[in-house]
Amino acid sequence: MSTIIPISDGFGSQPKVGQKVGQTGKSWPNAISDKEISELRQQAGWLSVEQFSQISGIQKSTIKYRCLNGKYAKECRQIVRDGRRPYQIHFSALPADGIREYHRIVADVQPMTSEQIEARNEAFRERSRVTDYNADRALKRNSVLKLYQAFIRSGKGKLLDRKAAFCERFNRGGYLELEEERAVIGSVHWKTLDVWQKMLKAADGDPYGLATKYGAIRDIMMVSMREGEALMEFALHPNSLTYAEIVQYAKKKLASEGYPVRCSDATLARWVRKHSVENAYLHDLMRDGEKALNDRHLPSLRRDNDKIEVGDKLVSDGHTFNFTMRDPISGKPKRMTLVLVFDFHSGMPVGWDFAASENTAVIASAYRRAIKTIGFVPREMYVDNGRAFNSKYFGKKERKSLNIFGEREFLGLFERLKPFGFIECLNALPYHGQSKPIERYFGTMHEFEKRMPTYLGNSVPNRVASDHRNEKIARDLRERMTGGAIPEVTEVNMMLLEWIREYATTPASKSAFHPGRRPLEVYEESIARVRLKADFEHRLIGDAELQFLMMAGEVRTVHNSKIRLFGREFYAPELFGYKSGEKRFVVRYDLLDTMGSERVFVFDERGETLICEATDSLMSGHHPSARNLGSDEDRARLVAALDEQGALKSAAKSMARSQIATGFYDAMASQVAQVVPSTRELEQRRKAVAEVATGTDGARGRMTQDERDRMNLENLRLAAAYYGGDEDEF
Repeated sequence: MSTIIPISDGFGSQPKVGQKVGQTGKSWPNAISDKEISELRQQAGWLSVEQFSQISGIQKSTIKYRCLNGKYAKECRQIVRDGRRPYQIHFSALPADGIREYHRIVADVQPMTSEQIEARNEAFRERSRVTDYNADRALKRNSVLKLYQAFIRSGKGKLLDRKAAFCERFNRGGYLELEEERAVIGSVHWKTLDVWQKMLKAADGDPYGLATKYGAIRDIMMVSMREGEALMEFALHPNSLTYAEIVQYAKKKLASEGYPVRCSDATLARWVRKHSVENAYLHDLMRDGEKALNDRHLPSLRRDNDKIEVGDKLVSDGHTFNFTMRDPISGKPKRMTLVLVFDFHSGMPVGWDFAASENTAVIASAYRRAIKTIGFVPREMYVDNGRAFNSKYFGKKERKSLNIFGEREFLGLFERLKPFGFIECLNALPYHGQSKPIERYFGTMHEFEKRMPTYLGNSVPNRVASDHRNEKIARDLRERMTGGAIPEVTEVNMMLLEWIREYATTPASKSAFHPGRRPLEVYEESIARVRLKADFEHRLIGDAELQFLMMAGEVRTVHNSKIRLFGREFYAPELFGYKSGEKRFVVRYDLLDTMGSERVFVFDERGETLICEATDSLMSGHHPSARNLGSDEDRARLVAALDEQGALKSAAKSMARSQIATGFYDAMASQVAQVVPSTRELEQRRKAVAEVATGTDGARGRMTQDERDRMNLENLRLAAAYYGGDEDEF
């Protein structure tokens, strides 16, 4: 008959310590007689103290005491194992019930197959929820432990010396086959290895029993549904509360409802953190808004730029420089705003301009330069949602009706460009930088900004040291390096042009539109293809025509032969003679030179026929005392203006004399005399009416009141008929 095999060798479980025989919960498979029990006693089968205790139900301390006192003198022996001398008791010392239990174990328990062992180990891992990281470390611990046990058994000398020798050799890398294990586990002590042996034995020899338990149940938190609802209420608050504040407010809310909180603050915070990771889209939407949802979670669309050519789509946007330059108006250092027009296909900047702020004039200047650079009108413009980009000047919708004031609405710039092949102007999505590739170019332009002597930094945390408070050394160093120079607008424009040329001839990165290719090469190749298209001639536009099309238009009225615009008065002789504030004209002007231009173009009320070019140089800006204090030029300008006034006055008089000379007024005077009475006749009639009205003719005193009222009404009717010009009625 087979002997008892240790638990760690892969056999099934045995009765636990202290469990009496017959309490295993199983019925004996085979009923044996007393004779068979007697035969079993004669077989050589030695049991350890633990095994003898499990079968007999006797405490291990009692068994050891009996062995020590010789009660099991013939059935007891001591062996040497791992430096110890444990007792072994022969199974024949078992009582009759113990023999039957021993028979059941030997008869029923068979060695497990490899599939059964793996299934048991998998169940153990599931039961203990060992993480992959800890499971890998457990296998490496088991490898070290096997070599440790073999070293202890094969060595000589004291047990503690052998344990220490193994650890010393392992820690200094003496075992090449365990080098990977040492890299993961690190240095060990023999006491640690002994603890691992106990852990392995307790796990029935499963190496995963050596896995550490910390982190195994990290994802399991005993947070109730009501606690989770309270935490979510504050976790999704738009004020973006911290974890500590969320837990604090949630506990207060639950306490006010009388709900007991069982979890610690750390557990509640971990629950919120886990929920925010698994439902990040909801947290970002509720706490940071739709822009955060779009930037962090929604998948972006990738465009194929090879499906369009240069000029098919231009992108424009504004960017405030991260350095200062001298403002040409105030003369003070200022961060100017750049408006850049960017070709979508090639990634080349084709037009730009900058001013103190993003306004309609600087945008129009950038558009004009872009059209002149590519040489033809683009098909589509992709612009920002800023106020200046959506001004009336760029009006995208055709407006032909009159407004509430009866003034004609004019077509915007983009509508006026449609006869040259322009199709549409599109606005980028609000707060959606991904849709504008020009934003990426502004990031690349940061390299150019760093070259400027007045660079300030691209964000508050990245400000230069000299821009901080109390940084005297940094300011002195910057002053010494730059000499306090502030670049002028023209200098910045030239430096920007040189940098763009450098950018255009540099191979693009792997993440660019055309990886590894120079933007200028892509631009020139595409331009060559566009010039071969059939509609290319239709898209061409000259400089003068482009300038006229980009003029802005407004409705203005005439005041004293002058039109007021931008605080200035523009005069032309053709405007003389119209009633002030009544006659309307369409005035077109160059938007890029509203302050410096000396002329505007005046059209009829429909904006179709050019009437004249009005200037402000003749009737404006005269010296108050040109005769005595002014220069020769001032006196000459004054004389010219007075001569112009005299000429207009002479022309008006001449027109009046010509009308008189025609004899028209003589004929009119005779006709008037026949209809209108003379002065004497009017005076006589007035006196007669007055006498009748006052009763001084002697008849009024003899009238009754009703008669006098009727007479007064009749007099009033006659007077109204006379003064109304109805002579017959009178």
